[in-house]
Amino acid sequence: MEEGLLRVIHLKDFLRIIQKRKWLAIVFFSLLTIAGTVRTIMMEPVYRATIKILIERENPKVADIEEVYLSETRAYDYFATQYQIMQSRSVIREVINTLKLWDNPEFKGVLNTPNIIQRTRGKIYGFINNIKEVLKTVAKKVLGREEEVRFPVQTGGKNDSEQGSGIDPFAMTGLIDAYWGKFFVEPIEETRLVNISFEGQNPMLITEIVNTHAKVYMEHNLKMRYEANKIAGEWLKKGLDELRIQGEKAQLVLQKFKEKEDIVMLDSALSKYWEGENIIFQKLAQLNNELTQAKMKRIQLETVYDQLKKIIDKPEEINAFPEIIQDSTIRSLKNDYTALMRDYSELSEKYGPKHPKIVSLKSEIEEQKKRLRMETEQLGKTIETQYVTAKANEEKLEKTLNGYKQEVMDVNKKAAVYGILKKDVEYNRDLYEMFQKRLGETSIVSDIEASNIFILDSAEVPSMPVRPNRTGQVLFSAFLGLLGGIGLTFIFEYFDNTIKGQYDIDMYLRRLPFLGPIGSFSTLEGELITLIKPESNFSESFRNVRTNLFLNAPDKGYKTYLITSPGRGEGKTLVSANLAIAMTQNSKKVLLIDTNMRMPRLYSLLGVENSPGLSDFLKGKVNLDTILKPTGVESVTIITAGTIPLDPLELLSSESMHRMMEEVKKRFDFIIIDSPGMLVGPDATVTSRLSDGVVFLTQFAKTPRTLAKQAIDQLSNLQAKLLGVVINNIDYKRGQYHFPYYKWLLKADSRIDMYMVERITS
Repeated sequence: MEEGLLRVIHLKDFLRIIQKRKWLAIVFFSLLTIAGTVRTIMMEPVYRATIKILIERENPKVADIEEVYLSETRAYDYFATQYQIMQSRSVIREVINTLKLWDNPEFKGVLNTPNIIQRTRGKIYGFINNIKEVLKTVAKKVLGREEEVRFPVQTGGKNDSEQGSGIDPFAMTGLIDAYWGKFFVEPIEETRLVNISFEGQNPMLITEIVNTHAKVYMEHNLKMRYEANKIAGEWLKKGLDELRIQGEKAQLVLQKFKEKEDIVMLDSALSKYWEGENIIFQKLAQLNNELTQAKMKRIQLETVYDQLKKIIDKPEEINAFPEIIQDSTIRSLKNDYTALMRDYSELSEKYGPKHPKIVSLKSEIEEQKKRLRMETEQLGKTIETQYVTAKANEEKLEKTLNGYKQEVMDVNKKAAVYGILKKDVEYNRDLYEMFQKRLGETSIVSDIEASNIFILDSAEVPSMPVRPNRTGQVLFSAFLGLLGGIGLTFIFEYFDNTIKGQYDIDMYLRRLPFLGPIGSFSTLEGELITLIKPESNFSESFRNVRTNLFLNAPDKGYKTYLITSPGRGEGKTLVSANLAIAMTQNSKKVLLIDTNMRMPRLYSLLGVENSPGLSDFLKGKVNLDTILKPTGVESVTIITAGTIPLDPLELLSSESMHRMMEEVKKRFDFIIIDSPGMLVGPDATVTSRLSDGVVFLTQFAKTPRTLAKQAIDQLSNLQAKLLGVVINNIDYKRGQYHFPYYKWLLKADSRIDMYMVERITS
């Protein structure tokens, strides 16, 4: 199987397939080449006119803060958009209307006759168009200027009734489609240049068309920009009116605020306020400082007053409070009190408590203590008065400071509101002035806008057509024909499921031995080619099959061979007769038995009577010697089928058939049984058991693989001895078969074959 697979992909096998069906490839190649040549000759020459234009990128001219027409886009987006505008139906329609292309023979073919619905719609569109024209004329007379009258114009649709072309809108659609199919836009890479081309059969016309298209595109671009500026101007006017109203409202709100708050000269105060020079701030700082000092003084007096309350009955602790001892009167009284206490301490050590000096000194001490207390109380009242005064002063300062703070807060509020209102007024004024300036610029730009599209090279009348390339077309047709013809041969080969060679035997027939091919020959002189032309190649092919048959079983003593095939008409009778003649070498006796009792033919091939025959013998009507009939071929005897019976299967499987086979084996060297096809009926199944081996016959390029495999499977299931396969009816002259070995063998000396036969049969 592997060898077979390798042979499938071998170059010689591909060449063999092409050789096998070469006429199919030749016919297909010829037809396609002739058709391509005729088509090329009949084709009208097509010319191409090309104009080269430069597209510079434009920047928005309107409103830096609000894009009105186009926002900033990337360069490739812009150019891609321009390419689409060039090919737009509105531009194409304008070119068609400008040149009246519907009257040109180049486009007459696309103006198909409309049906009744299309004609009705066309009349309606024409009627509406006429009414618009009448209204426009009336309006011009009434208003005195045409620009006051505006009707909507459809620039992007297919309907052309508004364009004044005078043709049916459906016909215009066909014209635009035809135009678009001949129009080409080809940007030149890495440049801003674009080639615009148009193809047609009239060189002068296509040159005019492509030049007109470029001009219409430029005008269309300017018109779009003009319309954009016009829309921008209208938008600016509307915005200007709104800004004026907003500015007036803002000014009125500011004025009402000033009147309400009684603000006359707030601007100068605010400027001082923002610069830190306002008197209120200075006063606030001073009051805040005075309030701090007043608080400190009040706290100090409060502390001294509390201390006096604690020591008013304890003169000896006065020294612990420097704020009190600083008073000169208290300090003098305190010194006297201290001196008396010292004297009392000294005298207490000398005298008793009732001594007159001690009693007198105690009296002085009490008196001094009383005076010190009185003075301390007096100081306390003074400090209390100072404390109350300081506290009142503190409260007054705090109240004054709070008042100033409130005043500052009020000023801040007013300043904030005033600032907001004033900024709103200024913003509206600035925006109004900006819009007014832009409106003036837009009006100027609308009048002097320059185009950013330039024609570099106008289209010139072409002198040579771009199509057809006659030589190339013919060569291409020939190439397609050759490719298609070869492809068809392989397609036919792929769908051909018949037995054609040893590869098919190896792949589909259990790798049975291949006994050899038998060529196709003319039967006009007779079908017994081995008898009529024993030296011919066809006779050699039968002898070759015989030799291979003997080589496959040289030592087994096979004598009985069954010739069968899957179906009818595959040459079993012819092969059986010629193979029998080939086996008569060295005076070997060969018996031919025709078991095809349904459609016998072997008797006519050998020129004998059919009856009596095998069926008559099996029915007991005649004996064996009666049905053993000599033929015109020496050493070849035949048993014909005999009278056609109703039950051939029963006769073939009878005991008489077995006994007869045993008898003839004793009388003859070789026995060849011609049987019907395996799939025709069960007769061959029965006779396969009577033979020593089965020769399986297929007809070249006719026997399907599936049927052959089915027949082989049946024989295998019966355990029949399959000796090999013979491929019959091969036409070597047509190159349908390729086995170099067998071709050489057919031309070899027949003495080699004779030697092999003698060696095997001896």
